[in-house]
Amino acid sequence: MAVELIGYNLEDMALALNAMEASLKTGEQARLRLSTEGLPSENNLESAYQNLIANGFHVNRPTAYLDGEVAVTDLVLTKGSPQWVGLIPIIVPIFTIGLIAFGIMKIETIAGAVVKILIVSGVVVLLLAIAVRKPVEKYIERGGKIPLAPATSKKALAAK
Repeated sequence: MAVELIGYNLEDMALALNAMEASLKTGEQARLRLSTEGLPSENNLESAYQNLIANGFHVNRPTAYLDGEVAVTDLVLTKGSPQWVGLIPIIVPIFTIGLIAFGIMKIETIAGAVVKILIVSGVVVLLLAIAVRKPVEKYIERGGKIPLAPATSKKALAAK
């Protein structure tokens, strides 16, 4: 029976992995499919596999592939390893690598957006400079002094 566990942060994933482990009997298997924005490299997959084995997990080698436009990392875990929450430190680098790969692949789009932001910022600064030109000219004509309100209380007059 296929059950989908969805998590958007590390706490969600820890709860979902613990719930999945509790529902399995010893020796049963669970397929874990992590959807990311980019494919991890073969070196990262091998490193993740070695870390899982070193931490006592019963797992096959993870594989990464594209399911449509979504990058998927797939692995099968066998219950018998009580450290399901230990998967969380391995998931974070996979997501980080996916985000970096996504950024590299979309560099043209990102650069285009940054150029547009710089152009709009420049126009706003130019309009702001034009808008404050007259008050700044008056300020400079006064010698750079801010006009003070006249003193109206006796205490203020005595202090002079």
